[in-house]
Amino acid sequence: MRSVAILAAILFAAVMAAAQQPQMPAGMSVTPLFENASVAVARLTLLPGTREMPHTHGYSMLIVPVTSGDIEMLTGTATTKTTRQIGDVDVVERGVVHAGANVGTTTLDAIIVAVKADRAKGGTAPPLPRPEGITARDVLDATDAAARRVELAPGAREVTHTHPYDFVVIPITRSRMELQLAGRTETKEYAPGEAFFIPRDTPHAVANPGREPLALIGVAIK
Repeated sequence: MRSVAILAAILFAAVMAAAQQPQMPAGMSVTPLFENASVAVARLTLLPGTREMPHTHGYSMLIVPVTSGDIEMLTGTATTKTTRQIGDVDVVERGVVHAGANVGTTTLDAIIVAVKADRAKGGTAPPLPRPEGITARDVLDATDAAARRVELAPGAREVTHTHPYDFVVIPITRSRMELQLAGRTETKEYAPGEAFFIPRDTPHAVANPGREPLALIGVAIK
């Protein structure tokens, strides 16, 4: 149990490193999911009324809500108040003063992808042809990462392929997914709030073996 606690503390530190915020506000929690040389990924929870103090990070950070709700966001000198939906994608670039607040009446959860500044940079590649039943649209192109929303109809299946960059996958529907990764195949049910990592140059493909549409956010680490 002690080793688990130590690992959680290390991952939490990776996500929150370089923050100038003096302490985590009451009503806010961070659950580490995984960390490697490119990213630290965690689930952020904000209870109603929770408000951060303005702060900065030494890394860029993508925010993908996995519940819907009302958020007030300070970014630089601008403050916005919006209703965010599951699968929306926002970015806070490194060094930018920011703070979030849950101004709604329900708990807000989001996946946070912190992109490490000292990572090995990824390459670029042209878009892949999409098999029947699969659609994709770009939703964000930032300095350190790009995000795309991919939807697979029941029975749709990708062709096995590789990317010259690391890749974070965030399911945004509760659906069964078949994942082929490095020669192994696993089928399981995913829910919003989970995420997994695909290393660069690793053969992989996803398929929807279920009866409901499957949607995910794919984050390419530049």
